[in-house]
Amino acid sequence: MRGKTKVSICIPCYQQAMDVRRLLDSILQQDYTDFEVILTDDSGDDEVERVAADYRDRIVAKTGEETSFFYQRNPVRLGHVRNWNAALQKAGGEYIKIMFSDDWFTFPTSLSTFVRMLKAHPDAVLSFSGSRQSILAGEDSQKNLKHLNRKSEGKSWDRAADEAFLTALRKDFRILFQSDQIGAPSAVLYRRGDAVQLFDEESGFASDVFLYMELLSKAEKERERGRRAPSGKTTPEAAPETAPEAAPETAPRTSMTKAGDRATGADEAQIRDLGLCVCTGEPLTTIGIHEHQYTESFGEKDERIYKDYRLLFQKYELQKSREYSRYFADEYLAKYHKPYAEARELGIPFSVFVTAHLREILATVQSFIKARFMVQ
Repeated sequence: MRGKTKVSICIPCYQQAMDVRRLLDSILQQDYTDFEVILTDDSGDDEVERVAADYRDRIVAKTGEETSFFYQRNPVRLGHVRNWNAALQKAGGEYIKIMFSDDWFTFPTSLSTFVRMLKAHPDAVLSFSGSRQSILAGEDSQKNLKHLNRKSEGKSWDRAADEAFLTALRKDFRILFQSDQIGAPSAVLYRRGDAVQLFDEESGFASDVFLYMELLSKAEKERERGRRAPSGKTTPEAAPETAPEAAPETAPRTSMTKAGDRATGADEAQIRDLGLCVCTGEPLTTIGIHEHQYTESFGEKDERIYKDYRLLFQKYELQKSREYSRYFADEYLAKYHKPYAEARELGIPFSVFVTAHLREILATVQSFIKARFMVQ
């Protein structure tokens, strides 16, 4: 753990030295100065190390603290998630700001806005923002981006959580299992608490969902303990145990606008108090999109993705909710062609399992007919 400061900006790196340089430039432009920068480098060469050496004195000059810049080259390559945790484990700040090296702050006021949201909402454990999606890959390689979900022309566009998701998230954090509109970890600032919350090293594709659900789960338990009367009974304000109504399947996953349509920074009217978290739709961070991203290493029906959501389903006992059981059966059991023995082990009713597989078969048949007989 580093010395006490307000914000720890944790930057796990793997090659891509120019990306690291762009991110550090955006940090130097921030109007907020009570921070430390921590870089953990998983590279096999010294390119990132040279960039770190180039920026160290400038970061120290900005913060006024000699210990505000830390660089570590991992002696043995840790891999993505473990390298993320290596950076987090060095953090000493009250607030944790992970920034992946291919992302950067959009505005000079971005970091101060993240901090302001948490300071103004002491019950919130994390703040998150919209993000500006920026394709870094060339036009010829964009077709290789497997997980690109874009509804805007051009190489840059803004996205933010939609109203249906925010309403559901305020009721129950488990909606993240169905739809993670909080977005990439670079769009989040969270409280340190008694110990820094790390990424689950058993996770992969959904590692961000694991992090958010764990933070919000712990915060919810703390809130419930605080609401208990001396007799041990909960007060009427306690959150219900039942799952919220799921966000409509027809609702868009996120709201999107062209980059530049939003104002820089966020005023109070744009900040939403969601209880355990607080957010703004303003794109405080820019997410660099390219074919070497971690998520791009996963196939469309990758068993590692299934494993992640299976673990989440069990950890948060989502089989107790018919809505979540149906969702998991539709999106994972059926699409990954899992047998009923798997559903039974997970506590999913036979009727839900069969219905999901029938829907998958029907969708496959409809797609075949459309492709085979559709009039050009």
